[in-house]
Order: sequence, then structure tokens, then C-alpha cells
Amino acid sequence: MPKGKFKYRIMVITDGPLAGTGFSEEAKNIFYRLVQTGEFEVIWFNITGIGSPVDLPDTLFGDISHKGATIKVIGNRGNPHNFGAPLFQKHYLKYHPEIVFFMGDPKIIEPYVDERLPISLKEKFHFPLFFYCTLDGLPVHPKNKVLTKANVLIAMTEWAQMEFAKMGLQSASIHHGVNWNWWSNNPKTKAMLRRKYRRIIPEDCILFINWEVPQHRKRIDALLRAWKAFKPESKNTKLLIYGDWNMGDDLGWNIEDLIEQYDVPRDTIISPTQLIGTPKYWGVAEPIEQVRDIARMGDIYVSTTSGEGFGKCPLEAMSLGIPVIITDYSACSEVCKKGSILVPTYEGQAGRFRWHDKVRGVEGGIVNEDKFAHAMLQLYNHPEERVNLGKQARLWAREFDYDTKIIPLWVNLFKQVAPEKVMMRELLQL
Repeated sequence: MPKGKFKYRIMVITDGPLAGTGFSEEAKNIFYRLVQTGEFEVIWFNITGIGSPVDLPDTLFGDISHKGATIKVIGNRGNPHNFGAPLFQKHYLKYHPEIVFFMGDPKIIEPYVDERLPISLKEKFHFPLFFYCTLDGLPVHPKNKVLTKANVLIAMTEWAQMEFAKMGLQSASIHHGVNWNWWSNNPKTKAMLRRKYRRIIPEDCILFINWEVPQHRKRIDALLRAWKAFKPESKNTKLLIYGDWNMGDDLGWNIEDLIEQYDVPRDTIISPTQLIGTPKYWGVAEPIEQVRDIARMGDIYVSTTSGEGFGKCPLEAMSLGIPVIITDYSACSEVCKKGSILVPTYEGQAGRFRWHDKVRGVEGGIVNEDKFAHAMLQLYNHPEERVNLGKQARLWAREFDYDTKIIPLWVNLFKQVAPEKVMMRELLQL
């Protein structure tokens, strides 16, 4: 298909779960900006249709536009391991993009560049391939075909870049980001929201909050043990865990079971069902405005995560001016460098663990729960420190702002693209 006035055509591929988060927001802004340069045309292919980058409930196709820039969207409600890949191949051959840009989980994307492609298509799939990888401690094998076939591999953090280097993979790094102006708060808005939910959250209590997806690696068990050691029953405080409380043993935690197992005071912890009258399901997208409003009520963000490839949720908290207490390990140390209390992991090999040894490329860090509880006590007892740390967090988060810091890096990267250089894997040296 002719490109018309555009110099390059980019086909963007996102996996379903990521397309329903702020990752999609960043992607849209990046590619709107590219279209606005007049040099690029963007075709967006969303693999599963879950959390589609646009609201397309009745159709698999459509366009999205912003400030004169239009992106063609191709949705797909099929399974990426069967229907998705052939549909991608069909549209790749139709549009013949100069660049294919994957954003997401390597394991989900892998079938799209698998060597099991039909023989007749193999020669036609030697495309310039970019890949922007999460590496959130996911089971990713160093020989994953997406990682090894990508002409340009982009990590979200310098930490992730170093982890790729350990796998023998060369990469560059561009931070994930946050819409700093949109993720903002003020005392009036916070007070209004706290009044709205005052039957569940006392207006004068100190609210500790977490809105991550409670996968195993988030170590909700450690958070609950630290919360118990903090002795919340003797304080004017609550812990809101705004996530899926029953993810299933293969994915995450059953939080009610953990509370019972560790004998944590149940009346000090708030679930989504208590707060909004319905459970929260990790695989079901909700309006991001709702997440932001709930997040705005928090006083202190807490995470005992064992490792992050970036750390989107704590960055959102910092952007809201909420101080963060988080594990001093992996990308957390980089993204939460200021406006946070970084709690060390246990020393030595006892402070590391691995899952899925056959496929996982990174280790997890086990946070020191006693020191985590002490950090919670420190911010609970010292409101001035809490406020000052929140101000620092807000200023630091601005360094990750989409519009002013992150998107210009992507635009500069793609504007340097010459297909023959990408094919020779030279772009990383530019």
C-alpha cells in the first residue's frame, strides 16, 4: 500500500494487557508526535483486543486522531498464539512497514516473529524490528526470539539494560514515563474524595496505599507481615490494597487467605469490594480516572515488590505528591531515587530468590520487613517529613514526564532511522 506523503511507515504491535494501561497512553502520544513531524505514518496493531488502545467495542478497525495526527488502529480479539499471528502477517504484507515496533511482554509477542512462520513468508519477514521490553521479572528466556531478533532492543531503565547485558543482549534505554500534569493532586481534591469514602476511610486517618497488580513478585505476603509489625491497631491508620484480591495460585495472591494466615488485624485493611462495592479484577480494564481518584486519597505509597523493570505505580504516586516506601532493588532504586524511602533487601544470598529457573533471566530481592515497618512508623509519626518527601517526589517525577522528557527521546530516535542502518544493527551506535 503506498505511503503517500510519509517517508516511513511504522507498524506498532502492543499486547492486550499493556494496551489498557498508561503504557498505551505513552505509546499513543509517542506516535501522534511522530505523525505530526510529517515523516511517519503509524499503523497500530493490538494483539488481543483486551484493553484496546481505543474504544472499539463493535469493530476491529478504526482511526484515532489528536491535533491533526491520525493513527490507523487494527484490533484483534483472537488468541495471539493462533489467530493473531496470521492476522499480523496479513497486515504486514498489506502495509509493508519500514519498521515494526513491538511494545510489551516478550512471551506474548514471540509467536509473531517465531521461526515457525510459513515457509512462504519467512523471506518477507526480515523487517527492521524494534522492541521495547518490560522485563518486570517476567519469565523471559535469554534466547527468546523477540529479544534475539530485534534489531534494536530498548530497555525501560538502565537497570534493565544491565540485566539484558548479563544475557548477552545489547540494548539502549529510554525510561517509561508518566503524564505529570494529569497525575496531579491538590488538598481540595483529596479532601473531597476522602469525604466521599469517609464511611470506609476515616477522613483524619493516615492512609497507606498500594494499587499494583498483586502478582507473586509483588510480595504482598511481606507487605502484610510488615503491616502487622507496624501495629496498625494502635494507630489511626488504614492500608488500602487496591488490586485483585484473588488472582489464583498461578498468578498471584489470595489476600484474604494471607491476612488470616499471618493473623493481621482485618479491620485495618481495606479491599476494593469494601471501597467501591465490587471486586477488582486484574484482567479487566477500568477507567484510569477511577484509579487516579482512588490513588489521590493516599498519604503514603507502600510496595514490598521483589523487583521492577520500571515501576509505573510508584511513579504515579510520586507524581501525585505521595511519598513512597519501596524495596531498594532493581529499577526501584533508579525510578524512586528521590521522594522515597528505599528499604534494603536482606543481605547475601538469603536476600535473593528465583522462580522458573529454566526461563527467568533476573533474580528477585527480598525486602527487610523489620526496616520496612520502621519506615512506615517514621512517616506515620512525622507529618512534616511526610509532606516534604511528597514534595520531593512530585518534583522528581517531573523528570519522567511524557511530553517534556520521554517522548522527545523517542522522536529523536526514530528520526535517525535509516532502514539500511537498522538492518545492519547500527542504530545503537548513532
